[in-house]
Amino acid sequence: MNGYKLVYILLVNILIIILFNWLFYGQLSHLLLQQLEIIISANLVIYAIQISCTYYLLQTERYIVTEPLQRKPILSAFGAMILVHILTAISIFSFSSPRLLSDPLWRMELFLVRFFLYILPAAFIEEFLFRYFPYRYSESLEPLVPFPLFFCITILFALVHIPANIFQYNLATETILKYVCIDFGIGLSLLMIYMLTKNLIFTVLCNALNQEPLFLFDSPYNYQSFYASIFLVSVVWALFNLRNKRKSVAFS
Repeated sequence: MNGYKLVYILLVNILIIILFNWLFYGQLSHLLLQQLEIIISANLVIYAIQISCTYYLLQTERYIVTEPLQRKPILSAFGAMILVHILTAISIFSFSSPRLLSDPLWRMELFLVRFFLYILPAAFIEEFLFRYFPYRYSESLEPLVPFPLFFCITILFALVHIPANIFQYNLATETILKYVCIDFGIGLSLLMIYMLTKNLIFTVLCNALNQEPLFLFDSPYNYQSFYASIFLVSVVWALFNLRNKRKSVAFS
């Protein structure tokens, strides 16, 4: 992937996001967006438009979209995420005495609907645009050049959330700036996870579960334990990748 194509794809998707959020600006739109069915339907439409435009713009490089979606990386990602949740549960029960939240079945049902129809597709698009495509482009650059590239892309990742904060949520300026800083930190964290694991599906799951976590127990350590477990699994994964790379070099 060359730099012009990367910039073109990012700009087209950003314009789609701005237009979509502008269309939902107003009191009537705010009332409509309070209904889960309308939120899911509207977002599925915008996701379909983004995916179609991106796939069209890739032209001869469409094959790179399917590379992270092979069976082995998908199974590895889900296996790693199961391990993350096991470690999270161990940590929570080790440092606190959590109690089961009320109506866990309803919480699970709501989570599944929102996660698979609303949150996960958005996470897929974000990770392809702001992690995977820039990384593929960086492979053709000199060793130190990717660092400013990823820094700029992460800033863009944070800024692209501003339209939703303005048009959909009508937040105050200082609140918007606070969320920009938070999104920048999230972007750096997701970039680190992808660089460590080289597994886009795992990064997608981390992105999605950060937005829509499933915590059935009330504990002050839920998020801390979850993030720490992700970091631990990512580091161990990176060590395994390094070991396998050394083995392959040795055999060659």
